[in-house]
Amino acid sequence: MEANAEERKAILYRMKGVALFFVIMLVLAVAGAYAAGGAEEAPAVIGSPSGAYDINAYSPVTDNDTLVSEEGAIPASEELLEAGPLGGGTYLFSGDYGRTVVIDAHDEIVHLILDGANIRTYDGPAILVRSAAKVIITAKEGTESSLADCAYYSERNIYAAIFSYADVTVNGKGRLNISGFTKDGVHTRGFFKVLDTDIRLRAKRTAVNADDGMLLMASVLTAEAEKTGLKSGIHNKVAKGSIHILGGDNTIIAGNTGIYSGRDLYVSGCSLSINAVVSNIAVEGQQFIEDGCL
Repeated sequence: MEANAEERKAILYRMKGVALFFVIMLVLAVAGAYAAGGAEEAPAVIGSPSGAYDINAYSPVTDNDTLVSEEGAIPASEELLEAGPLGGGTYLFSGDYGRTVVIDAHDEIVHLILDGANIRTYDGPAILVRSAAKVIITAKEGTESSLADCAYYSERNIYAAIFSYADVTVNGKGRLNISGFTKDGVHTRGFFKVLDTDIRLRAKRTAVNADDGMLLMASVLTAEAEKTGLKSGIHNKVAKGSIHILGGDNTIIAGNTGIYSGRDLYVSGCSLSINAVVSNIAVEGQQFIEDGCL
């Protein structure tokens, strides 16, 4: 009987040891999962992001993205805008305009040169792109131009100072101010690029909202928004939506999220300052942030 009691004590001791082992393993597993979750939320900072210069294959920088020439440009006027949508070609805007610049160019490229232009509408966006192969907006060197929408829209679902169903590129060494008083500063269903421009955006909702993603290589970029600074990607375009910030002095101030990418985020060769109330960065894919940029 005494031997059996001793055996039972030994078995019970071993069982307690096994139970303690599993409790310890469970605690370690939970701690590991928590740590992994925290690692996903933290910005990924690496010295040389391998993919930072592998620009989204859908919209690399092309020769027409750098167009700034005024050669053959058609002077824009209220009468021209009232006559109907602009087709393919180059247009020069200078002075004040109170009507939406509507573009319907199908598969042609449209180049808008802003030479001290102030486009502020009383109904809808400042620029509305219904169709085009691409729209290039040049802020002429040495000038400052402004684009702004209004609080009243007779057409629904186009709420932005620049609303486009095509790719949009902003270039030129001038300054461009964009104000979205209703919702967005820029909203494009395509890809958005900024090349070497001093661009200042303010918006009620999102400063830049680009479905297919964006490439920002501005000289200076300031984005202030009550909700999101930079936003890209939509659910039914799985292979698109990355954000590349690869140059310039960038400042983002947001009431909710600084940067939201529906795919990946690449930051390199620039300075980036983010001040957001809820989250500075949120991505659905991966983040590659060069050390010293943020």
